[in-house]
Amino acid sequence: MKIRFIINGLGVVLLFLSLLFSCSKENSIKIEVLNVEAYKELFYPLPFGGAQDYGYVVTDSEGNRFHISNIEGFDEQYEEGFEYMIKVFARHISPDCKNCPDALGYDEYTLVEIISKKCKCES
Repeated sequence: MKIRFIINGLGVVLLFLSLLFSCSKENSIKIEVLNVEAYKELFYPLPFGGAQDYGYVVTDSEGNRFHISNIEGFDEQYEEGFEYMIKVFARHISPDCKNCPDALGYDEYTLVEIISKKCKCES
């Protein structure tokens, strides 16, 4: 248990250090609580087409439902058939318009803690 705590602590430190050395001043980070559904599904990550992706179906604390391709530190622990409530660092990456064709930016998610795990198994 102590090792897991140390690893999580190191991950947090590395995440904050990466923010300090980030190129764009538009990047922001916040802690969010997300509900992750017991299944993954196919989705289109960009509103104007692009390649189809397979990811988590999540709902945030404001009731917004969306998809996430991966959550660093959670991908290895996720089991289909279980619904999760997790705490994550959500880092919004705003692109440098000169170097990035995606003017919308994107978000990176890193697991902080699994708050709950409930089986949604059929009886």
